[in-house]
Amino acid sequence: MNKNTLQKKEFYTPSEIAEVLPISKLSVYKALQRGDIHSIRIGKKIIIPAESFNKIFSISN
Repeated sequence: MNKNTLQKKEFYTPSEIAEVLPISKLSVYKALQRGDIHSIRIGKKIIIPAESFNKIFSISN
């Protein structure tokens, strides 16, 4: 996944975040637990709002 693909989405999954950042999925889940990355839980699914993620990592649209 590249930055252009990433910018077109409204929400990301932890797997997509791990792919974009050079970290493991486990590290993403730990960051989510600590509150370092804002997320929303819907049932068993975790989604990360694009706006929140883009602000943290300075990804412009």
